[in-house]
Amino acid sequence: MYLEQKGKLLRQSIINMLDANVCTVVFTKKDLTERRLLCTRMPEHVSGTLKGTGQPKPENLEVVPVYDLEAKHWKSFRLDSYKSIASESYP
Repeated sequence: MYLEQKGKLLRQSIINMLDANVCTVVFTKKDLTERRLLCTRMPEHVSGTLKGTGQPKPENLEVVPVYDLEAKHWKSFRLDSYKSIASESYP
């Protein structure tokens, strides 16, 4: 129970930071290489990028969806591979 609550708090803290900032997130990919992702969830950067059927999809609490500002599309990272997050200045 404690680990589950800790994971939810971590996820929500990361989402809150990405909702208000452009950030560099560092995580380990499945192939064990380290990845740096310049990303955000800020509405001014992601508006017009959302597509879908309009039907709600069950939320996966083990991942954080983000908009990759360099690749210009949505990606996600797993919380269990997360290493760090840092706010960045971005035009």
